[in-house]
Amino acid sequence: MNISALAHQFQENGYVGLSGIFQDVAIQSLIKDLDHWLENQGKLGKDDSEYEQRFDVRVDVGLADKFESVADLFSAQSVRDLTEKVLGHSWNTEGPPLIFSTPINGKQGWHQDTSDVDPGIYMINRIIYPRRVQPEQGGLVVVPGSHQKGDIPKGGNHDDIDGQIVLFPEAGTIVLMHSRCWHRVQENRVALPRTQINWRARPASAPPNLGNNPVFRTGRWDFAASK
Repeated sequence: MNISALAHQFQENGYVGLSGIFQDVAIQSLIKDLDHWLENQGKLGKDDSEYEQRFDVRVDVGLADKFESVADLFSAQSVRDLTEKVLGHSWNTEGPPLIFSTPINGKQGWHQDTSDVDPGIYMINRIIYPRRVQPEQGGLVVVPGSHQKGDIPKGGNHDDIDGQIVLFPEAGTIVLMHSRCWHRVQENRVALPRTQINWRARPASAPPNLGNNPVFRTGRWDFAASK
């Protein structure tokens, strides 16, 4: 594993995936925690129908800060080394680790997770996929290099964008993705939820709460104000 090469790929494309770094027992522990959460469905707050309707989003979100399995996975040396290589020696986690679970018919429209155009003001998604994403569950769609192209162009929430590619991460994969990278999640067409963990991080020089103001193809949203 060449950390420098992976960091270069991230800088060029706005995302990078890394597989085979976690022990199977650690991933199985995460799956057990997530399955328990799915049974109890502890969501964060109430569904925001205006947000869902405007941006064609349906995803269940929960807290994973009590999962010992999550702390163990993100403290893996390879994860820390890659995070540091991308963000620099001084970086902070951004909020608690979150569960993102896409149920049947769930999806996320095209968006960027942050709105600041300053290249130094961003965060990264660090997403662990405990199970292989099947095509019928919906892939992660990204536009390589889009994190350097400004705001995502206006258009339909799920319309194709030139240059897009679709990713179906394997079990145990971690994907690092720049918050200004244009991305969406395809519709899950089956009853098996598509569930992963995201623990974001940011350069220490960037302010907190950047994720409160995402940019969609059909407008902007302020999570703090719910509008």
